[in-house]
Formats: sequence, structure tokens, C-alpha cells
Amino acid sequence: QIPYSASVVHPKHLTTLMSAIKGVALSARVVGEDPLLDRSVSTWVHEDLSSRGGSNEWAVTYFDQPIPIPPYLVAIVVGELESRSLGPRSSVWAEPSVVEKAHWEFADTEKMIDVAIDRCGEYRWGVFDLLVLPPSFPYGGMENPCLTFVTPTLIAGDRSQTAVVAHELAHSWSGNLVTNATWEHFWINEGLTVFTETKIVQKIFGMETGAIRMEEGWQHVHDDMNRFGMDHRFTCLCPRLQIGEDPDDSFSSVPYEKGASLFWHIESVIGEDVMKSTIRHYFDTFALKTITSEALREYFIKQHPKLETEVNWSRWFHEPGMPLFKPKYDAAPVQEAVDLASQWESAGDAAAALQHQTKAAVASWPSSKKCVFLNTLSKNRKLSFESVSTLVNGYGFTSCNAEIRCSVLSLWLPLWKDGLDRAPLTLAHALVKEQGRMKFTRPTYRAWVAVDPQGARDAFAALQGSYHPICSKMVARDLGV
Repeated sequence: QIPYSASVVHPKHLTTLMSAIKGVALSARVVGEDPLLDRSVSTWVHEDLSSRGGSNEWAVTYFDQPIPIPPYLVAIVVGELESRSLGPRSSVWAEPSVVEKAHWEFADTEKMIDVAIDRCGEYRWGVFDLLVLPPSFPYGGMENPCLTFVTPTLIAGDRSQTAVVAHELAHSWSGNLVTNATWEHFWINEGLTVFTETKIVQKIFGMETGAIRMEEGWQHVHDDMNRFGMDHRFTCLCPRLQIGEDPDDSFSSVPYEKGASLFWHIESVIGEDVMKSTIRHYFDTFALKTITSEALREYFIKQHPKLETEVNWSRWFHEPGMPLFKPKYDAAPVQEAVDLASQWESAGDAAAALQHQTKAAVASWPSSKKCVFLNTLSKNRKLSFESVSTLVNGYGFTSCNAEIRCSVLSLWLPLWKDGLDRAPLTLAHALVKEQGRMKFTRPTYRAWVAVDPQGARDAFAALQGSYHPICSKMVARDLGV
């Protein structure tokens, strides 16, 4: 982690975004700040040298990010952007056609900052602004300091996807302030971030939403481990990457959810209040430094010696497979979704009647609960194509947000074959065309290519130029092209 600063002399009709020039001796008084960046903790000023009696043709721009950050957090955005204030510490930036919707969607951001500070300590970055990227952005969010990048798929119209903001906010401490030393310790960044994200969600949106978030995480890590194989080294918290191996190949929910499970396990041993104070002390102790898994283990054992024996650190770090601890939560809201899935599995010819009876209740569920319902059905694989079609159309799932539609396709596509209604193929094509977030794009293509190889590959050939390069690379591998 290092601070970034530079100054460069340039033709005054140009603007320097960032310079790598070192040791420039120019010194000039600040005469004004760029209005686009005047909220940032980073200093970015642009001075016309003619104000000091110099040439009318040249200006000097200064950039200074005084807080040390790892280079993967440096990013530049250029576009036609407008901002709307979310509060004294946050604004949202987006293209004019999106900014009002984004302003409404992310209205809880200031509340999240308050909860995060209470849990993690001082917020050192000055502001926490959000930037809505184009649909091709391949991730849910990216925690660039001062200005978090987010996907427009979060703008669902019901604030159901804003847990991603809580996640990126939590990275202001776990990842940005204290950073994993190498990518083999990536779980430290993401596991503690998911742990804190869930605490924020519980506080802002309630324990029911938090419980559903935890159940979804457990389902995701189980699915990814099945995809790799439970004994695969990529299911370890600290996977050993071989020479020449692309770290993207190991990317999954494992460091996120298995990592979070370790922190939930630690909390179960030392207690919730003690865990909170320990985490705050941890961030103060390692602020502006990098950390390894062994250093983290030593820190927690030093603070709480009983953790040396009550947590099997070696198994957690190096043993493949599911987490050794599943966090406890109120299963009632999750059980309601699971119970409805069971009713559908036994409905038979009464499926249409069941859909009619439960339509109002399901409509009132948050998106995450609907996904638990759909993912339970996907895992059990007991419904026919016709029953799933009745369910999907009756509940109106084809017009829901991308999160729900992706879960629908994981259930519906594997049941399709030649001669059946092509509705799931049409839905799949629409989803991979309108956005490039890998969380949705990759599983949709994987499910599609399994039943309609040529259709999936033709769609990708037509659309891959609209995706981010990393999305194109990973989907191409998924499709074998």
C-alpha cells in the first residue's frame, strides 16, 4: 500500500487525469478545485499558470491521494455524469437517464455508513460516493476508495439489491484499510467484508433479511463447491495457485462465504460484543498494512488465547470442502420459502390452484426470499417443465429483477428440450443481452449451453463484444469456445 501523488505541466486546454511523473519541482498555490472531484479526500487541483505571470498556454494539475492504497484500487471514470446528494458523506453519480432512479434506490447509504462506523471504527476516506456503471460492468460492485463502482442491476426499483452497497462499504475497512498480502489470502478481504455486510443488513433491514442473506450465501457456496468438486483445492480458504494459473479460474463464493463462516465461528466462541470490539481493534492495529492468514490467526489468538484450541485454524485454512461451522440464524423466514417449494413439489395437477392461492403472499416477499424458494426447487429438481412454466408465469417472475430471473433460469433451463416452449431460451437471451454482470451471465450461459449448445454459443458470439473483457474470457471458458 502506497500513497499516490503527482503534478504535471501540460497544455491548458487539456486535463491530466493521473501522472506517473516523479520529482516535479513546481510549487504553486491552490487557486480552485475541480468541481467533479472537490468532495474527494484525494486532492485534485488545476491551476492556470498565467495566474502567476506564466504562459497562457500551460497549466499545472496536482493529484494527491494521501491515504496509502494498493494499486488494484486505482480507477478512473470518464463519462457524462450527474450527481445527487445522499447525505453529508455520500452522493450517487450516474448518467442523466439513470441518476434519479439511483438516487431513490440508494437512499439508505448514510444509515449504512453509521452502522459500519459503529462496528468498524473511524471512516478514514472522507466520503463514500457511489458510481453507477454501464450494464457491461462485470461485478456487483468494486470498492474503489471514495467512489464505489456499482452495477445498474442494483437499480431494481424496490431497494432489494442494496446489500451490495453494504458489502462495498464494509470494504472501506476490510480490503482498503487492511489488505490481503497476496491473492492466496483473498478470503481475509472478502470473508470479513461479508461478515460486516451481514451485520449492517441485520441492523438496517432486520434480522429476517439478514437470515435470508445468510441462507443464500450458504446455498451459493454449496453450489460452487459442487461445481469445483468438494475435494478441489479451490474450495480451500487459502488455495495454492500454481505457476501460470489464472487466479480468475479460482474465483467463486468460497472466499466470501467460507471466509465469513470462519468469522461467525470466532464470534460464537468469544461472544458478539467481544467480537465487535476485537474487530475494531484489529482495523486500528493493521490499518494501512497488508496481512496474511497466519498473521490474522496470531492476532486473534493473542487477543483471545482460547481461540488457539477452539478453532482448528489449519483445517479452516487448508482443508477443502464446506465450512466447518454454519452460523445460526432464525430459520422461520427461510422455512416459509422452503415449505412453499415442498408444496409445489407435491402439487401435481393442483399446481395452478396452488399458484393462485399463494400469488399475493409471494408478491409481498423480498427478492432474496423469492430466490431462496427458486433455488430450493432448483436443488431438489422434482418439478416438470410444465409445472415450472406455470409457476414462473403465474408469479410474474419473468418481469422481475435480474437476480430473480437468473434464479428462474437455473430452475427452468435444465428442464428444456427440443419441442418444448422456447420461453426459457428467450428469457436467457434477454438476460445475457441486457447486462454483463458475471454473477448472472455465467450461470445463465452454463445452464443454456447444457441444453442448447449451438444457441448459447451463437448468442455469445453476437454479444461478447458488448461484455467487459474479463466477462468475455470467463464465459468463453464456460462455453468451451
